[in-house]
Amino acid sequence: MLDCGIPELRSPEDIKWLEVKLAPASSEEEAAELMLKDLGLALAAAEDTGADTPMGQMAAELYRLFVEEEGGRGMDFSAMIKRFERQ
Repeated sequence: MLDCGIPELRSPEDIKWLEVKLAPASSEEEAAELMLKDLGLALAAAEDTGADTPMGQMAAELYRLFVEEEGGRGMDFSAMIKRFERQ
């Protein structure tokens, strides 16, 4: 057994499998789109429970504008900061 603290990992191939499974599914360059998606999921969950989330709605709208209308698609979070610096 490999000395990793997890008894199920018995070979280098097991560790490689774990690395692949734990690797992020997307890159930092897709961060703006992922944030927009996650904000949408959070707003839907809030709506299901009757929670009022005006700041969440505002954040979602800012990310929607950034991604869909201001060229933010394919950018990371730092590009959102630059958006505010321009204003």
